Amino acid sequence: MIDFDIVIKYIAGKAAPEEAIHVEEWIGASGEHRAFFHSLHQSWLEQGPEAYQVPDVKKEWEAFRQKVQPSAPVVKPQSPTRLWLGRAAAAAAIIAVAAAGFYLFNSKNQNEPTLIAVAKDKPQEVRLTDGSSMIVEPGGELVYPVRFKKDSREVTLVGSGSFRIAPLPGQPFTVHLGELHVRTAGTSFSVHRGDKDLSVRVNEGEATFYNKKDTLHITAGATGRYIWKGRQLRLEAAVPLTGTFHFNNTPLNVVVATLNAHFKANIRLANARLNSCTLSAGFERQTLDDILRDIAETFDLSYKTNKSYIDINGAACK
Repeated sequence: MIDFDIVIKYIAGKAAPEEAIHVEEWIGASGEHRAFFHSLHQSWLEQGPEAYQVPDVKKEWEAFRQKVQPSAPVVKPQSPTRLWLGRAAAAAAIIAVAAAGFYLFNSKNQNEPTLIAVAKDKPQEVRLTDGSSMIVEPGGELVYPVRFKKDSREVTLVGSGSFRIAPLPGQPFTVHLGELHVRTAGTSFSVHRGDKDLSVRVNEGEATFYNKKDTLHITAGATGRYIWKGRQLRLEAAVPLTGTFHFNNTPLNVVVATLNAHFKANIRLANARLNSCTLSAGFERQTLDDILRDIAETFDLSYKTNKSYIDINGAACK
């Protein structure tokens, strides 16, 4: 195993040239080394988006001396090296937790080969043997086993990505994000790592977003957000989806297809003769329910929402 202190220095950009070369050679030696390094790097990033900067001690000390009274006791300033080592020591404990978590992931899947999908300049799509699929955004990486164990499915994401998880009873799916995790039985959600937070938005179904201290239950349309500053999990309620459309003598079946595509709905024309109706209307940032209500009033129709579809009923247009 490589010297832990050198890895920390490398991640923070403080390694000497020969140390950096040593770390890069170790990372490139195997897929496991590469995945392990990225797990440590992600935990370092979770300390906050700002890159650590060694302060100008002489300048800061002079400014301090001008503020204090002459009688104030003199305190020797810390050297840049001591400041750096202090932060490294604080971060080491957190990175160690991530390292342990990564090795736990590998130990649970130790009988199965581990793969890494790397998205460099463009998104990388990954399809798993359980029927799940995911897209890793540029700059991100996904660590996953060739085959999942019978009682669980676990992957590790570095960066941002979106997931469509196949539902398998008794085999939950967990995405590890360093010290943060997302667990679901089967759903569609996206993960975005930003400068101020890491967010998980659920598109369909539901998911659990958690760390060692807190847990959020996220339903469709809602977003779970982990704020780097303050290290807090926050739930944001679902916002009704709206759309803007302009139809000009558009056949009603084309209108329905357009709404289905935008709202991910399943609207059906119960009477095939309604296909001959044409709509000329504009909708600005309106919900699906508002749009359907306007269409129903325009053509003297009715619509009924069921569990998995919406039926539009009525006589043919005159």
